[in-house]
Amino acid sequence: TFKMAVALAGLEEGVITPEFRASCAGGATFYGHHFACWKKGGHGSLDLRHAIEQSCDVYFYTVANLVGVDKINKWATNLGLGVKSGIDLPNELQGLVPSTKWKLEKMHEKWYAGETISVGIGQGAVSLTPVSMAVYMSTLANGGTRVTPHLLKAVDEGKGWVPAPVPPPQKTVDIDPAKLQAIRD
Repeated sequence: TFKMAVALAGLEEGVITPEFRASCAGGATFYGHHFACWKKGGHGSLDLRHAIEQSCDVYFYTVANLVGVDKINKWATNLGLGVKSGIDLPNELQGLVPSTKWKLEKMHEKWYAGETISVGIGQGAVSLTPVSMAVYMSTLANGGTRVTPHLLKAVDEGKGWVPAPVPPPQKTVDIDPAKLQAIRD
């Protein structure tokens, strides 16, 4: 599911097109380290549509390497990942989509390009909540409006039930409709 955020980052940043192809032989080597695909025999040569359809790890390792962790962070957080949703429940946890700034501030270490590879498939330092995944998917599905989820229908403060207002969207993400359609396809 996270792979679509990486794909959109690649498209929106002009790094890939929907026709961009990567070849999967069951894994690939980046920065001297072998990263396996979930499909041991590989997927062969894939374009974006088929890479999403088949969830090819090597394709998204490749795109992540081209895009970089900070652009992945930018697009993933815009879509609702790694940020609080504002849901009307107590104690919401916040996920994490890493960035170079985050690692420097939290770990006092620089980000290494090799760390970006795992982020490309939603692993490594990525940590997400089910609610943020729902917000992310709805943002992609509705064309860029990042909704604020809510469960509260009404409140009774001793004077009878009063309808709870529907919270406004958190933001609208400016997504090129053609690039979004490539993800949807």
